[in-house]
Amino acid sequence: MPAASSARHRLLLELLHAGLESVDGRCRVREALLSRPPAAHAAPVWAAAVGKAAASMALGAVDALGSSLARVLVITKGGHLSPELLAVPGVETLEGAHPIPDRRSLAAGARLLDWVDALPAAVSPLFLVSGGASSLVEVLEPGVCLEELEQLSTRGLAGGVPIGELNARRARLSQIKGGRLAGRLGGRAARALFLSDVPDDDPAVIGSGLLGPAAEGVER
Repeated sequence: MPAASSARHRLLLELLHAGLESVDGRCRVREALLSRPPAAHAAPVWAAAVGKAAASMALGAVDALGSSLARVLVITKGGHLSPELLAVPGVETLEGAHPIPDRRSLAAGARLLDWVDALPAAVSPLFLVSGGASSLVEVLEPGVCLEELEQLSTRGLAGGVPIGELNARRARLSQIKGGRLAGRLGGRAARALFLSDVPDDDPAVIGSGLLGPAAEGVER
């Protein structure tokens, strides 16, 4: 290979590697948490990771927090869990449905809601949210049935509805979207990290606003 072609090849590989690393959930979460590590005397951390990148984001938290990460709840799409994550002590995993929610999504949403409501006072909550959370977890408003949610999602995706608008419609049917899950914290201090797949990286749109707009006390 000529020298000029070889140099271009190396440059392209370096750019590809940099691009992939920039959206790698494990790298980004590890970097964010190490930039502001908890104090040695800080409370143990309980983390909830939700989305298609939940497994990799959870591993980033494991890398950065080590033994201070006491428990992890991971909710992701089927086939997205890794043996490395499953071997970590204190990890609970659930699978929801994507891109169309089903009963697994409702079961995962109920577990997430229970997890938030049962957070001990002595732990520090950490939320890791990525694309796909809109479909993977849901707790429907009273009077709303799963079929209604399925039809809304199917029609919206088939009709090319912009993701921000579709997620806003989903949030109107939900007890946990549109910032309502954050509201369950009652102003308690928490930290949320997002891996965005939406224009403008708006936490009010990512995961239909599962942790955004944030309730008072939630750091993004």
